[in-house]
Amino acid sequence: DKYQVDDKKTYPKKKPPERRGSGPIEIRVDRELDLHEMTVDEAIANLEITLEEMNSTHSKILRIIHGGGFGKYGPVKKYIDRHLNGPLRSKISSKRKEGHNSGATIIFLK
Repeated sequence: DKYQVDDKKTYPKKKPPERRGSGPIEIRVDRELDLHEMTVDEAIANLEITLEEMNSTHSKILRIIHGGGFGKYGPVKKYIDRHLNGPLRSKISSKRKEGHNSGATIIFLK
């Protein structure tokens, strides 16, 4: 089907425009912290320890896997976000949700 017929005239079919930048961006991380099955207190303690270790090794990019915010993972995600925006804010240059995975956050350390 290379041609499109309209009112007895034949035209070459146009290709749809290419989409650029529509796929997820893969980011190489220095470290990954999986908080599944942890309580809020355990998750925050592990996050703080991990950030201290990363600081001492000059690592800069961390993927925090906290779960999607539903069910039993909801409190962990919410409190990790609060902690990153509060007490830990001075250690972080930026953060964002991982593009294809709402259950993970990527943080960039100063």
